[in-house]
Amino acid sequence: MERVDEGRVVATASPSRTLRLTQTALWSTMTVFYLLVGLVMHRGMYVAFGIVAGTFSILWITIGIVEPTVRLRLTTDELIVQRWLRPYRIHRADVVRLHGNIDGRPEWSANVIVETTSGRRKLPSFTERPAQLLPILEAWVTAHDPAQQAP
Repeated sequence: MERVDEGRVVATASPSRTLRLTQTALWSTMTVFYLLVGLVMHRGMYVAFGIVAGTFSILWITIGIVEPTVRLRLTTDELIVQRWLRPYRIHRADVVRLHGNIDGRPEWSANVIVETTSGRRKLPSFTERPAQLLPILEAWVTAHDPAQQAP
């Protein structure tokens, strides 16, 4: 885990390679099975199942190639969740509270919840656990906010 430096990546996550390989193997096997059964039995329904399974197989192969990595980046003014689709930003001034998805137990939590003035935002699961991320994020929130710093 990298320490907090303004504008640097704080946490990263990517899907498990084992999951991707398992899903690819499963859908590829289903594709071959249904296509063979459809061709041998002359049933269009099995060929259609094979085409659907083939589509899922191609999807998982594509996911394996693209490897969608999510990064949590902190700048002086905002928290940026960089992901392949729909990245988003949370401004520091809008943050009201940070906690894990199991309130009061960050070591048991799987995600960090960021409560803002406009609602709640659940951060994705990262390699770093919420118990590691919460102190870093809390320090980031209070670093430039005199109202939240201790006298």
